[in-house]
Amino acid sequence: MASKLPPECLQEIFGFLKNKKKNFHLFSCLLVNRYWCSNAASVLWRNPAQYPKSLIRTYIKGLPTESKIILKDKEINLHETELDVTTFLNYASFIRILNLNEFFDKVSYIVYDDIPYKNKSVCYLLYFELCKHLVKQSSNIDYQYKAVSLGYPPLSTKIINFIPESSHLQSLECDTMNTSEEFSQISKIFSSIEELMISFNNDGKNPALIDLINGLDNLDILKIRGHAYKSSISGSSDIYKALHEKVSSLTCLDIKISGNMPLSWLNGIKQLEEFKLYCMEFIRPEDTKKILEQVADKLFVKELLVLDINVESLVATHLGTILLDVGSSLQEMSLRFSSISDPENLDLLEEHITRCSNLLKFKISATSQFIQHLPQILKSLNNLKELFILPSSSHDVSEWMLQLGQSITPSLRKIVFDCGSEHQNGFDFSIESLSDFLNACEENSVKNLLFVIKRRNEEISKTTFDELLRKFVNSGTLNENFKVIFR
Repeated sequence: MASKLPPECLQEIFGFLKNKKKNFHLFSCLLVNRYWCSNAASVLWRNPAQYPKSLIRTYIKGLPTESKIILKDKEINLHETELDVTTFLNYASFIRILNLNEFFDKVSYIVYDDIPYKNKSVCYLLYFELCKHLVKQSSNIDYQYKAVSLGYPPLSTKIINFIPESSHLQSLECDTMNTSEEFSQISKIFSSIEELMISFNNDGKNPALIDLINGLDNLDILKIRGHAYKSSISGSSDIYKALHEKVSSLTCLDIKISGNMPLSWLNGIKQLEEFKLYCMEFIRPEDTKKILEQVADKLFVKELLVLDINVESLVATHLGTILLDVGSSLQEMSLRFSSISDPENLDLLEEHITRCSNLLKFKISATSQFIQHLPQILKSLNNLKELFILPSSSHDVSEWMLQLGQSITPSLRKIVFDCGSEHQNGFDFSIESLSDFLNACEENSVKNLLFVIKRRNEEISKTTFDELLRKFVNSGTLNENFKVIFR
């Protein structure tokens, strides 16, 4: 019956087998019959950078005769007889995603394995011949390119000779220090860019980058990386102005910075679904406060689905302002912090979080300031499926475990207690308080809860944990796949 399914249906089914047990099941589908083989191969070979070197060797075997002659003339002798054999299927025709940097890495590994001398020109030649073949055989490729990496062939090399103009660039990672020539080549080859990441590493004056931004239509994902003291330099203002004209189409905005940064360009964002903000640990508290204030003032989005904020010191007032606008639509929220700069406003913040009635996944730092508010918050999140309690300052939460258990609703399917690691501060609790927590969950009719605990030490043995958790597996409260991890 399965052999009568159209190729599109069969490939859709095979897509669910990708990356499961290192594609063991997908490789097994290759052996069923010729029809299954060709359709499973089309899924398996869509993105060669994700898979082992053996797949790259298969591409080498499928190279055209003229390419093999070029490689032999340069005395490039690869493993076994790859240049002297061909393949059963045209694997190159299946490719749909080509990461130009990662693919170069895989090719380099093969060259270094098979050729005693490590000559970069050999890597370049084999890489160019393979890319040229892949592009020729598949007319529907989404490219990925990291322009910030050293040691990779720049686009100004032979690559531009075989990538068709008006191609689609799925993701571009670039730097304000990239050359004007490289940005010009990117603009020439690619007519659209779906995801753009910009790292600010100098004064930000790069007219070619501004021209590239101005030429974009329907940018979907924007990632900003700003480094200490540099991202606020006035030279970056022209780049921010260019970005301001493109934010209306964004669905994801990811900002990671280590210094104060102007965010006035956030005005105009209309259909954002995901917002991430990470202020690095060494950023000054006053700069963090300014950044959160700008986000609260400029970010007006009604249908935000994912909110992820990672700061050293959280400002409850500003976060409350953000949640006032987006709380009802949020499905995932992650709040990572070590302290709260205005603890007098925690009651107001609690009120705003409890209004996030559609929240399905919640990650929260268990600081000594915030833990006492968590039980009341959890009681109101009736649709919550996954809860992650994250490490922050070192303190004991044993006295709160019973209240936490009483606040867990039957909708919860997974809870993770991340108590920190050897090199990271975190919370702790006694085995007795954990028992109280689980008993309260059982009384709340919680069923089949996947329980994960990550601990810093082995003061309480893994056997002790296992015995306690197994008891609640037998009662049906916990899922049998619980995990206790020491690190």
